[in-house]
Parts: sequence; structure tokens; C-alpha cells
Amino acid sequence: MLIVNTNFWARDLDLSCVSVWNTSSSPTNGRTATLITRKHIVMATHWPANGYRFCDANGVVLTRTVVDRKVISDDLLLGQLDVPLPDSFKPAHVPSTNIFCYLAAGKYLPTLCFNQEKGATVLELAALDSEATRIGGGHFYHYGHASYTNLVSAQRCNVRGATVDGNSGCPVFLVVGNELVLLFSNHLGWVGVETWSRHWGPMLPFHVEAVQNQINQWEGTNASQYQLEQPDFSSFREVVNQ
Repeated sequence: MLIVNTNFWARDLDLSCVSVWNTSSSPTNGRTATLITRKHIVMATHWPANGYRFCDANGVVLTRTVVDRKVISDDLLLGQLDVPLPDSFKPAHVPSTNIFCYLAAGKYLPTLCFNQEKGATVLELAALDSEATRIGGGHFYHYGHASYTNLVSAQRCNVRGATVDGNSGCPVFLVVGNELVLLFSNHLGWVGVETWSRHWGPMLPFHVEAVQNQINQWEGTNASQYQLEQPDFSSFREVVNQ
């Protein structure tokens, strides 16, 4: 078990969907995965690990091994764990594209972000759905990206700050009613790839169907136990008409 820090500024949120460190020989290298069901995770395709550890709200740490993988988009990797985590571990919600009916472009919205040391910071969105053309291909991919300027209006000044290189795979959440809604994972990119520098992505809302279809294929008759949970926006007013 880990000793739970009761003074942690985001202690009121259930963060058990975020891996606390990986199981490689060098756990400080910051490779991160996020639970989207109790048996499935998303990672950065270029920065995965073979196993991950997760910690529930009571400090119980469990290790799971990745037994199968599927590239969903150019840097979105879906993984299947060997054994599902118990109910005390809560997967992140995964929104569909109807999120844009409520958030529009999402500019200036505060998000909860994690860095390679699993520290939690607050960043504001620059946009939710920027498009980039795959070099030499002509295909379009949807990415989100966040401003690297600290939130000037943040009340908790000590939690403001930008993430840095090496954060690939770290999750970026919208917090809705104390529920974590996974927008995308960090991806800083490199020369020759369309997400160079300050981008995040790929956006989960554009890939929900592909992710769920792959989970269903893996799990077969047990697939009903591993359906992605959608955030509930019913109490909010739509800002975009489609």
C-alpha cells in the first residue's frame, strides 16, 4: 500500500484511473497509461510499457500486465490488461463527439493534467479540435492542444504550470461534477510527425467507436462488462447546434 497524501490539492477526485508508475526497471521514466475500463487502457503508441501499476483511493496498489495492444490512431494505443482491476479502481469517462455541443472549441477551459512525475497541474485549453494533415499522406487527424501559459485566474496558484517533454501518454482531463472526462493524452511529437511541439492528442471523442469495437472483439461474450462510460451532460445547455 501507499500512504495517501490527504493534503494533495486534488484529493477530492478519484484518480485511480491514472497509473502511478510503470513496472519497467526504470519507473522514473514516466510512461503512463489511463484506465478507460477496468481491463483496458490507453497509452501513447510511441511510449508504452509492458505493465502498469494503479493506486486506488485507499492507497492499494495493483500491478497489471499488458497482454494485447491495438493502434487506434497514429499515436493512440489501446491495451488489454491480463486481469481486470477491482471495483475500487474507477475508469475515466470517455466522451463522444457530442461533447462539442456543450464545449464548442473549448478555449480557456481549465483542464487537469499530469506530468511525467505524476504531479497534477492545471492548464487551460487553447482548442479541442485542431486538424493536422499527415505529412505525405493527405489524411486528416484530429488533435487537441493546450495553452502553455499558466492560468492567470487560478485560485490555487501552486498547482499552475506547464507540462514538459517526456510526458507522452499522460492524461488530460475535463472535470465534470467530480468525474474525470478523458479528452486526450499528452503528445509533444517530433520532426516529421504532424503533432510537432505543443499539441495533445489524438482526441478520444473522435475514436470512441474504434476503441469500443476493439474492446468488444477482445472480450467476446464478456464485452458487456467493458463498455466505455460516457459523461453526463444532461444538466448543461448546448452551446453548439449541429
